[in-house]
Amino acid sequence: MSVQSAAAYRNVNTAIRRSTDTPGLSVVPAPAPSGGFFGTLILCTAIFLTAVIAAFCLNTKMVEGAYEVRTMKMDLSRVESDAEALSTAVMSLSTPDRLQKSASDLGMVPAADVKYLDYKSGKITAEEKR
Repeated sequence: MSVQSAAAYRNVNTAIRRSTDTPGLSVVPAPAPSGGFFGTLILCTAIFLTAVIAAFCLNTKMVEGAYEVRTMKMDLSRVESDAEALSTAVMSLSTPDRLQKSASDLGMVPAADVKYLDYKSGKITAEEKR
């Protein structure tokens, strides 16, 4: 076998192998090695620190809100207590005996001749004697 015939045999053999073994595939160069380890490490660290800071900020805001709610509940309780005390005072001052005493202290006397006006009929009526 001569050198030319051996080269031709290799070319034919390679062409046959390419057409039967791997249709449509070709050899591509290996990808360049990536040097992104430190970039990935910095990115992961930044994401982790951002998550920790966000959790801390949310926790701080929740605690502030809890203190506001607590303060408002205490204020509401105090105001309700004051309102109840004032309501009790108004009720004690509004009893009929207390009102009669206050009126007599001011110089008022009970009405002797009470009359009522019926606005539908336009008549003035006197109270029945008891």
